Amino acid sequence: MNPDEIKRQMMLLWKKTFHDTDEYVNLIFDNYYSLDRIEYHEIDGKIVSALMEVPYNFGWKNHQLIGMYLCGLMTDQQYRRHGIMQMLLERTVEKVKKAGYAFCFLIPANKGLVKYYSVNGYSNAFYRVVNRYTELHDFRHEYNTFVMNNNERTGELKMKFYDSLWFEKIILSDNNISNNVIDFIYDKENNSEFIVMRHSRKDIELFLRENYLSNNSSYIVKDKEDKITAVAVTENDDNVTSVLHIYAADLCSKMRILDGIRLDGDGRALLLYEYPEASHRTALWSRSYVAGSDTSLVSLVTQTSERVYNVAAHANPYGMVQFVDISAVLSLLADWKREMKINLLVREVRDNVGCYFQIDRGKCVDRSVSGIEFERLEKDSSVLTLTAYQLQEILCRRPDADRLIMEAFGLPRLGLDMCLLLD
Repeated sequence: MNPDEIKRQMMLLWKKTFHDTDEYVNLIFDNYYSLDRIEYHEIDGKIVSALMEVPYNFGWKNHQLIGMYLCGLMTDQQYRRHGIMQMLLERTVEKVKKAGYAFCFLIPANKGLVKYYSVNGYSNAFYRVVNRYTELHDFRHEYNTFVMNNNERTGELKMKFYDSLWFEKIILSDNNISNNVIDFIYDKENNSEFIVMRHSRKDIELFLRENYLSNNSSYIVKDKEDKITAVAVTENDDNVTSVLHIYAADLCSKMRILDGIRLDGDGRALLLYEYPEASHRTALWSRSYVAGSDTSLVSLVTQTSERVYNVAAHANPYGMVQFVDISAVLSLLADWKREMKINLLVREVRDNVGCYFQIDRGKCVDRSVSGIEFERLEKDSSVLTLTAYQLQEILCRRPDADRLIMEAFGLPRLGLDMCLLLD
């Protein structure tokens, strides 16, 4: 099958599977399609199953990993439950490993697929906090209460700044995206204190365009000097506006853009998705439910019989990962959590063969071990022995399991964050 025919048939299968518009499918294939970044299976000259691969950088300060995002996983309905996609996933992992990537990752469309991908070596790894707000929620009042309770003098100044901020919707119908918007998102990602996905400027532009073609919206907030202080990306349906991500210079700009989105939503409720490590929101369990952006706000109404908890601990799984280069993953984790000190033996499928990792003071040193040396390390009580999948499950655990597993194994959670993807 020639390259043009492969592309044509993949586009047809994509449209048949996901029911996207011609304009959307053309945008994806014109910018992401490449013969060396697809896997497909054909029967009698017809492509019956395929997937696309898109590389993305993840980083923290000067340390970064490259992961391969698997999207558009599709099989013609007539050929499902024949093990074809499982074969494509196995081929992809081997190819990605040889190419030097750290991991593969994907976003399951439903709970049934979570189970399917788990059987094929993937673990829940990306989590999102879901903050729910009614259409009547007053973000300006919430922010005013917060700043006034902290410091009344500075609170008045902050409210003046809040009221000076200008909110507007990004219009892409003219195919013109401001470089200032792209640069703002790019700079926020590359200066994050967390392990986040780092989009290229082209990726950011393409996602904003793709979001527009899907009848969704993007917004910005500017200060008096016309400088962008916040960008938000949303998905819209009949009843709810989902805020997929907010890039904000400060809390004031974040609350201002949320209030603008609420007012633009024509009476729709809001769902705000946030990265667990970056979420400082607290909530109060009692007969009634109260939520706030800071513990001090919730404490104003807390009684002794009530309990304040961190909403981030109750994050929901969003994406899944499969490590293909454990050494690269552990090196990033060691640099991020420099207080970590552990000796780790990762067992391979074969008996008495594995890799020994020594992590201390931000450094990770590893070497292959086998035979007598493997047996000696396995019996050493100071060495933690795990399979590769067990290690993956522990590092990618839920945020609410962090403290217990940290005490048991001494391994911190690998808090990966991703957003602005083909989903």
